[in-house]
Amino acid sequence: MTSTRTAVWVSIAGVVGTLLGTTIAPLVNYLTNERQMDVKMVEIGIGILRAPPKDDIAVMRSWAIDVIEQSSGRKFSPAQRAVLLKQELPIRWDSQSVWNMTPAEVDKALRSLGSQR
Repeated sequence: MTSTRTAVWVSIAGVVGTLLGTTIAPLVNYLTNERQMDVKMVEIGIGILRAPPKDDIAVMRSWAIDVIEQSSGRKFSPAQRAVLLKQELPIRWDSQSVWNMTPAEVDKALRSLGSQR
């Protein structure tokens, strides 16, 4: 009787393990790909904000700021947003350094833009 119960539990554990393996692996893959897409979207937004601001691309600059906020999970203050709409980013960042910056470093960089007016 004991060997039968053990065999049942081993079978159940095998089924549960298989189910977990087939659901967790695709989930991890999806989340990894989603994060890579966020990095690319931030890079696109930064690329747009590097260009000199012109009236005909003001909507694109606003879109770029929105994309950066959504993709990075960090919001700009109204003052930072105003500076980004009116001035180009003189800072050349690669995707690695952008993700490694602290909020204070980002704020400092944006404040320096505001003082260059």
